[in-house]
Amino acid sequence: KQIALFYCKVLEESLRIHDYSTAVAILGGFQLTSTERLKHLKEIPEVAKAIEDATTQLDLTDTDFKKLRKLIEDNKNNVVVPFLGMFT
Repeated sequence: KQIALFYCKVLEESLRIHDYSTAVAILGGFQLTSTERLKHLKEIPEVAKAIEDATTQLDLTDTDFKKLRKLIEDNKNNVVVPFLGMFT
């Protein structure tokens, strides 16, 4: 439980500072089949909220990463760490 809460805080902080590479990696870890099967993680409200917020904000289901590209474009005056997978 404590590890999941730690990574939720890191996920939220990554999104706040525009480090999308780390955010996508942590979100991917939470969405692995083996992690999804851990029912007790879904019962922790902070974990469920962090995953839902990140999924909504990043929307990685889009093949062209439109939301992620828009986030990077909107924050072009800030330091942004992009998700490198969207450039391949």
